Amino acid sequence: MESLNKHVAVGKDGWLFLRAGTNHVSSQLNGTYPLPDDFEQQWRLLFEYRKKTVEKHTSKYSFLVVPNKECVYADFLPDDIKVTDRRPVFNVLKQAEGLVETLYPLEGLVEQSRSVDVFPRCDSHWNHYGFNVAYRQLMKSWGLKGVADSDLLVQNGQMNDLGSKLNMEISDVPYFAKVKAPRHKVIVDNKIKPLGNLFISEIDDPSLPTCVVFRDSFMTISTHILAQSFRRLVIAWQPNIDYGILEREKPDFVLSQQAERFLVACPDDVHGKTNEEYVAQKLAKSLK
Repeated sequence: MESLNKHVAVGKDGWLFLRAGTNHVSSQLNGTYPLPDDFEQQWRLLFEYRKKTVEKHTSKYSFLVVPNKECVYADFLPDDIKVTDRRPVFNVLKQAEGLVETLYPLEGLVEQSRSVDVFPRCDSHWNHYGFNVAYRQLMKSWGLKGVADSDLLVQNGQMNDLGSKLNMEISDVPYFAKVKAPRHKVIVDNKIKPLGNLFISEIDDPSLPTCVVFRDSFMTISTHILAQSFRRLVIAWQPNIDYGILEREKPDFVLSQQAERFLVACPDDVHGKTNEEYVAQKLAKSLK
């Protein structure tokens, strides 16, 4: 059955997809999203700024874009949603060329999806198997070994952000992976969600590098896996880079991660909020 629900599309074999939402996913997919005239210039200036500024604080910076579920499972979309190569993500990646390393693991996700679900049918976020594709590419790019699959235990859970909009109840599905023998100690977890969340972990091993990550909801399931590879790991939930964090941490690696559907809004690294400002804003709202 196919659905013309305003927010959720029911595709083939019961697969659910975002139709509209605040980012107008369908129009992004078919190349009709009304981008501002200076869209590419905004991103070019951002990447130029990041190359110049981030390099003062780190030896390696990467920009990871999580592909839309609709692009990975395009064959299961309802007939009224089309995927083209005119999507905003390609405008963004083009502007990064020659400036910063980008990772857009669409091909790897499509390949992996032939043997295991990398996104659940009823949720817009990837599961562990989807994250693992990007994780392996990132670790290879950074010259790090990462956590072996044999050291992870995949856990089931509820992934139903799309199904819940249709009042659907579902069974638990493969969701995230636990590290069987974690090495890290959590130093900070402020529990704030979404923007403003801050996580810091440490391992007492001076041979390991350090890392700072700026992320969105797609990296929530990755925190404890990433923590196994770094002497100190700082993860802040925000689209822009907080250069105060980089100044304090002086990390070996820096990662910015954004979901493809969020790229229509270019982050503001110059005037954007710091982690502390995001936290203060969230706390102020909670007191009202």
